[in-house]
Amino acid sequence: MDHFQSLLTAVRNRFSRRRLFPQSLAPDGCQTNPTPVDHYRLPPVPTNQHADSSSDAVIVCDQRSHILLLNQPARTLLQFTPEQPTPARFEDLPLTKLAFGTLASPDLYQIGGKIVCLSVSTFQNDQGAPLGQVYVLRDIADTVAIEHARKSFIATISHELRTPLMVLSGSTDLLIRGCIGPLTHDQQAMMHSMRSHTERMTTLVNNVITLAELEVGTLQIDLKPLGLETLVEHVIWPIQRSLATRNIGLVLDLAPELPLVLADRHQLAIVLHQLLDNAQRYTQYGQVTIRGSYNQQHVQIDVHDTGCGIAPDVAATLFTRFSRGAERISSADRGFGLGLAIARELIERQGGQIWLTETSEQGSMFSISIPRAQHGEEREPPRNLVAVG
Repeated sequence: MDHFQSLLTAVRNRFSRRRLFPQSLAPDGCQTNPTPVDHYRLPPVPTNQHADSSSDAVIVCDQRSHILLLNQPARTLLQFTPEQPTPARFEDLPLTKLAFGTLASPDLYQIGGKIVCLSVSTFQNDQGAPLGQVYVLRDIADTVAIEHARKSFIATISHELRTPLMVLSGSTDLLIRGCIGPLTHDQQAMMHSMRSHTERMTTLVNNVITLAELEVGTLQIDLKPLGLETLVEHVIWPIQRSLATRNIGLVLDLAPELPLVLADRHQLAIVLHQLLDNAQRYTQYGQVTIRGSYNQQHVQIDVHDTGCGIAPDVAATLFTRFSRGAERISSADRGFGLGLAIARELIERQGGQIWLTETSEQGSMFSISIPRAQHGEEREPPRNLVAVG
């Protein structure tokens, strides 16, 4: 980036001298726009020497976004013909902000079939007063294509892993229930261990799939009125089974006549599963409690455990990707550190919130709030009941 810093220095120096130059003095390959005399105009040397020596597309604007300089790589990238005049303002350039799913990227733009990354720096005079901006555009279509292929590959592999995991999970359930024949005490213990590890691996694979779908923007959202009681019962079923084998209690305390919420059933189930899975993973004894309450605008679900608590430095980064929990449990039990980050992204997509309410050595409590279904949305549509897992 030495040439870019040199460009900034040259632009700053020339602007600070406040010299004007006629349009006829603009060097070949660079076009400038005529501006009123109360605006500074870039002199041809050395600014454009640096601009033309760069392979990057360079655009220089004043404080009012008037384009003062557009080098030849920029004209080529923007698909301007030699006869086409330079637009007056930066906003007039044919740049379309690139979006992933419902989110717009702050520095990625599309020009025709190309994807470009936009970098911007403000240059100042010797007194520190801002004079304008230098924009650099880089064609990163190949990089984006490679990244998209990588994420698609990860998602495909994860989907392929999920199928045999479902077979393993179903087979261990049949063996534990004695459907193939009675098992000895040691065989029962081995099957319970196998089921536990299979469920943990399934959770990790599902997290990777959800993360890949979020990143490539293919995860659709379908907001409908739904009742939380039925959804919570579906989500707690596999968790309850795991807790029972470890003699850990599960308390369900939902307020009577809990109102419907406006949410995506599948994505809200993922959020609830992440919170309950974390609670049972960090709880060695005691119980996990699920409480439901509501006010005029939101329904709140609290998940309270009697685990080892969360250290302050860990609590500060809980909802960021790859943030892992306490060292007091095994590395495998701590997972990849994706669960809570995914839960936050999914709940915020539905207009809700998630937070750590409290934590101590006696346990932790996480809470989520979901918007209530408004008047006219208060009937849950008929559906076929399917198990969430």
